[in-house]
Amino acid sequence: MNHSTLLQITLFVLTVCMSAVASAKTFYAPAFCEPQDLHLTVENISLESQLFWVQRHSNTEVFEEAFEVPAQESINIPGYSLITESKSFSLKTQSENLLHFELNCQGRPAPLLTDTVTPHVIHYLPPGAITVKVSLLNLYLNPQSVTLRFSSSQGQTLGTEEVRIEKYYDTLELKLTVPNGTQKLEVLGTNRLHSWVYSQSQRDEVFISGIYLGPLQLQAHSEGSYFLVSTQDTPARESFVVHITDSEMIEKAREQIDSAGFPKIVVARIGLGHGGFNRSFQRNDRAPFSWSVTQVDALADFAHIDCDGSPELIEERLQERLSEGGRICFWRYRITKELTALEVQQGKLATP
Repeated sequence: MNHSTLLQITLFVLTVCMSAVASAKTFYAPAFCEPQDLHLTVENISLESQLFWVQRHSNTEVFEEAFEVPAQESINIPGYSLITESKSFSLKTQSENLLHFELNCQGRPAPLLTDTVTPHVIHYLPPGAITVKVSLLNLYLNPQSVTLRFSSSQGQTLGTEEVRIEKYYDTLELKLTVPNGTQKLEVLGTNRLHSWVYSQSQRDEVFISGIYLGPLQLQAHSEGSYFLVSTQDTPARESFVVHITDSEMIEKAREQIDSAGFPKIVVARIGLGHGGFNRSFQRNDRAPFSWSVTQVDALADFAHIDCDGSPELIEERLQERLSEGGRICFWRYRITKELTALEVQQGKLATP
């Protein structure tokens, strides 16, 4: 058996093994309840045991604990097993349609957890809203500023509030008066965040889910070329975007798209921030990542296993990867498409 054949077999085995951990979905819970008042019920509606993970964040570290739910049974987890001093936490599962999560605070069901992380969402308020309680969870490593904008049904701005969240995975809680005539509250950030809004009237308090009305517009420019790097299954499970300005590397990247030979791994360096181009085209909200490729070092036949991973895993443990040198070489991902600057900006792939 020659070296090339052995290499392809090795990569195939690794691909099959690692595909089991791809495409997990993460749900977010801002700080909203004291540990002693909180518990989580997880129901497994399937005929097989299912796993999920609780992710607790302290500063820039992630502490992950696995839980198993027996077939057609439920488990209860107390609040002190869910949260650290930040109180915010997340839940990760590969079985989102088989596991039902229900949070409860002081005997009262909490809002349905969602995975929305795009920096721009809209909360439509019911008539009669007097005040709103807003929880903003920062999912970016650095501080970020957020604009809260009250608007009428005609789009007229009725009031704004400028706030700043200082720490990663910290929750900023606000209570604001709703201007007369308000139909919606827009949450406008610059990087990944997650928001909860409660509308309060004289009679009741209602949770208002955030809605994303389209992909966030990024500031991709026309210099150089953009490429989609994705898993090779159809449809792709995950992807990210690279921007290349070196003409020789651009030609090498283009050769990979319709390569009849063995496709190559993108070996690159990453930095903090989406760079105006790096987003997920597989997520419903087309959210930008908190990182981007700053330099493509090589298109290689193989690479060291230490820099393997996935776009979402890098997002999840970004501080750790940056402190280790910021190198990536995702073994299951290949250059699959060249993108226009407009596709990158708008978060919409052109029809072939």
